[in-house]
Amino acid sequence: MAIVLGLVGAYVVRKALHKEPVVEAPKPAPKVDPGIPVVFYRANTAKNTRLGPDDVFLGHVPKGTKAAEGDALHMLDRALGRITKNTLKSGMAVRENDLLEFGEALPDLSDRLPEGHRAITIDVVGATTGGKRLAEGDRIDVTLTVEGTHPDLGEVTTKTLIKDVMVMDSIMDRPLQRGTRRANGIVTEGITVAVTPDDANKLIVAERTGTLGAVLRSTKDAGAIEDAKSINRRELLGLKPLPAPKPQKHFRIEHYSGSKVTVQEFDGNKVRESRIGPSGKQFEEDADTQATDAPKTDDKSAAHRSGVSIPAVVGVVEGN
Repeated sequence: MAIVLGLVGAYVVRKALHKEPVVEAPKPAPKVDPGIPVVFYRANTAKNTRLGPDDVFLGHVPKGTKAAEGDALHMLDRALGRITKNTLKSGMAVRENDLLEFGEALPDLSDRLPEGHRAITIDVVGATTGGKRLAEGDRIDVTLTVEGTHPDLGEVTTKTLIKDVMVMDSIMDRPLQRGTRRANGIVTEGITVAVTPDDANKLIVAERTGTLGAVLRSTKDAGAIEDAKSINRRELLGLKPLPAPKPQKHFRIEHYSGSKVTVQEFDGNKVRESRIGPSGKQFEEDADTQATDAPKTDDKSAAHRSGVSIPAVVGVVEGN
């Protein structure tokens, strides 16, 4: 009995002296401050653009960052649907001062035009640049491309018609104007630009002469830029000038029928025919030679006596 009690006592003492290791719970990870939410412009945004989900995004910046100070917007809902008052760069914070109020519309186009300018809508190639349509505030050069048989044209010639033109298009959420498909397969779209009265007249004539193009200018261009030289197809390919055409033959035919005579004069592809008998006067004083055949061309453009082919409109393309 004494032995059993001794063993029990020894076990109790051993348990008392031996302490089980204490497992400590892991310390919680320190909280990371996500920063302050700020709305930023996703890409360069033109003046008078109505902001949509593709134009802005929500980012986070540390406290004290300049982008989060002042009137910066902190929720997307405060930016979506509002219209910009200025042209703004990609990565800039969206600020209250740069936007019109909710429900506030743009002033009339006539109030937005620079003094001494006129608004004119023209059909151009290049209204969409870099995947985004040209918008109000963009600066462009307007080019003119002309095709024809005139020897100075070299078949096709392009020149810069007007430089540094401001686009006065409607806000971005309006439907695109219908495009125009021409006989040469080129599709043009309408944009509105602000130009001087003289340049407006120039654009009206240019639209009836050839195809206008819009070339986006860099925002870093300042002051006078050296004029771009016009170029034609023969110069582009380095071809030699065509030989001068041979002079057209001129000949005359007299047709007698009894006491009457009919006279025809041929000059190249033109003919003139008398309508007076053999009384001495063979042609009317105001009679003009008439073309026997229209000049042949490689496209369906209308032939013009100046040697310029005017691209004909063959259909329209609905906008998105």
